[in-house]
Parts: sequence; structure tokens; C-alpha cells
Amino acid sequence: MLTTLCALLVFRAETPKDVNQLMEFIRSDYARQKGYSDEWKFTGQFDGHTVSYSRTLDNPRQRFEMTMDGSPVLLFGTDGKTEFTILFPAKTYYQEPPAKPDPKNDKPVEAEDQTFKFAFDSSGMELLSKPEMKIISLKSETADGVKVRHLVAQAVNPTTGGRLQADVLFWPDAWIPTDVTVHVFHKDKPTDLIVHAVATIKKEQTFAPSIFSLDPSLVKDFVKVTRDEMIKSIGGG
Repeated sequence: MLTTLCALLVFRAETPKDVNQLMEFIRSDYARQKGYSDEWKFTGQFDGHTVSYSRTLDNPRQRFEMTMDGSPVLLFGTDGKTEFTILFPAKTYYQEPPAKPDPKNDKPVEAEDQTFKFAFDSSGMELLSKPEMKIISLKSETADGVKVRHLVAQAVNPTTGGRLQADVLFWPDAWIPTDVTVHVFHKDKPTDLIVHAVATIKKEQTFAPSIFSLDPSLVKDFVKVTRDEMIKSIGGG
């Protein structure tokens, strides 16, 4: 037991070698959470819209919701035996057993050339760019009276010399993010704030089983599709 605990602590303190491994660490530590919930508020370049994500993690149960301007966009849930997703703008949903792991999906995710992507899903966080960001530093500090780990990752545009920088704050003992800020530092014009995301996190909670199951009243008059059909409809294949 002591050996297992020591190994876990070493793993969580280990500095990721690159951004892809960082995302693996984040997903792994999210998967360990029970009684956990968070709500992320986003500011930045969203054309005046207010975007928020909220998640409930109670391994293996999960719930994930995305809203825009207070209106639901997507809701995902699983009780470990059945999962569902609702796309509110499209008025479609599916309900199926969880997908089996596919080794073909284990390869690192890559961004398209000259693009940047930052997003959350039900069990992880994506922080992608091309050129790929490199981890520049990781240090312990105090933010608003709370101990955190501060990771900085950067990518330089080889054409313009502009610098994309992500500053991410984590729990001191796990790769659980609490604050993400992304800027572009230009050579010849003011700095752009791309996104700032702050989490409100709650721990050691007890959840009603019903929140991880599909509520039929939410999909009245919606069209039921398959998981694969929904993935294709949102550009996933």
C-alpha cells in the first residue's frame, strides 16, 4: 500500500515532457475524482457570447454540460453502463452503452497548421496548437492565498514571430486545472487575450443517481440518432 501511494505521488509530481503528456496526466487525474464538480466561466474572443462548461465527476459516473448565453448547447452523461448526449440546437440525442476503447484513438491529437484549440470535455482538457506549444516552466506559487502549480507553455509563429502563451494553474498535488489564460504576444501590436477560463470547484459531494441518466423530458420532440451519426454531424468523422 505504501509503495503504491509513493508511486502515485511521484507520478503526480512528475513534470510532463510535452503538452500531449500533460493532457494525458490531466485526464488520468480527472478519472480518479469522486464527489467532484466544476464550473468553468470563459472570457475572451467569443464575439460577445458568454460560454460556460460544467462537469460532475464521480468515477465512473460523469456529467458534462455546455451553455452559451445561458442556453444549453450540449449535455452528456453516463452512469458507467449507459451514456447519452443531447445536442440542443440540432434537437438530436443518442443513448447507448459506452463506446469500447479503440486503440486507433490513442494516438496524440494534433492541431491543423496555424491553429489553436482550447476546450474541455467530460473527462479532460485539450490545449492544442500548431506549431506545438512547448512547456517552458513549472513552479509552485500562491494565487489568491491558495497553493498552486503554475505551468507556462509557448509556441512561436515562424512567419510572424508572434508568441502564443498558455498559463495554467493546477492543484499542488494533482494535474487538476483551476485557471487557464491564453495570450498572443505580437511583435508590432498590442497583446491579444484569446481566452481566460476560471473554475469554481467543489469536492467531497454526494450526487443523486438521476443526474447521470437521460431525463426524457429534455428530449421531447427531439430526434434519436446513433453515436456515430452525432459525431459525424458535429464534424468528428
